[in-house]
Amino acid sequence: MNIRGRSSGTGSPEPAGPVCAGWAWFGPMKRSMNRLKWAIRCSIRAGVAALLCLGCRGAWAQNQVLAGAHRVVARFDFEEPDNPFDLPASFFRAQSDPSTGIDRPGYPIFNKARFDFTTAHSGEASVYLPIRRGSVSLRLRPGVLPVFVDADYSVSCFVKGDGLEHARFRLVCRFLDTTGQAIEDSELATDPIFPGPDWQRVELIVPGGQTPGAAFMQIDVELIQPELYRNPELGEHQIWKEDFSGGAWVDDLVVEQLPRLVLRTQNLSNIVVMPD
Repeated sequence: MNIRGRSSGTGSPEPAGPVCAGWAWFGPMKRSMNRLKWAIRCSIRAGVAALLCLGCRGAWAQNQVLAGAHRVVARFDFEEPDNPFDLPASFFRAQSDPSTGIDRPGYPIFNKARFDFTTAHSGEASVYLPIRRGSVSLRLRPGVLPVFVDADYSVSCFVKGDGLEHARFRLVCRFLDTTGQAIEDSELATDPIFPGPDWQRVELIVPGGQTPGAAFMQIDVELIQPELYRNPELGEHQIWKEDFSGGAWVDDLVVEQLPRLVLRTQNLSNIVVMPD
């Protein structure tokens, strides 16, 4: 059986010799071996890709779990050069606004927190809280800051003011559930602080283990008028003095997880009888 011929001088195929006949079985076998090698390579590549995918998913899940496990949980320095808007991306104005369903008496819609690039504690940007009567508030969006239920946290920022007499600054924190709703009786706030012309650090300690179901933390930075932080001496007839101009700058808002040391014995009652 001739498999192939080589050309002769007359242009017609010249029959192959006996040596060529021995290759009749090798061609199909070689093609089969090539197909087998290709199938093995594809299987190996698919297996490696699957393992890499699982590894990536595992690393992603681990990073998600450990995202809140570092001591510095979040830092907001308000340096957002690519942000085209006039307020930080992770925050919104918590002013009374019927169009958004926010009803906050004492927080008029015309007081609008915004970026400021003329004054900063660090970097080039800060947040400015202006008032034209009434109070002003900037609030962290729900879901931005996950927390551990039993962990203790420190929330701090730097603040300075200008043109103020009656208004005060305060830092407010509350816990949210997994749906982003505020948990009742979980809100904490600093004492009202007069923001002077120099930067001063304000800190709020948020103890853990007291709010079951806590999944996120929400933070407000506010400049509030006396009506919101003083007790009325004349009841409903009280007339409050307010600032109609001025404002405060806020910068370097940091959330840290605090270390905790727990000492206990092997006995659940924690009672030890001598000489044990």
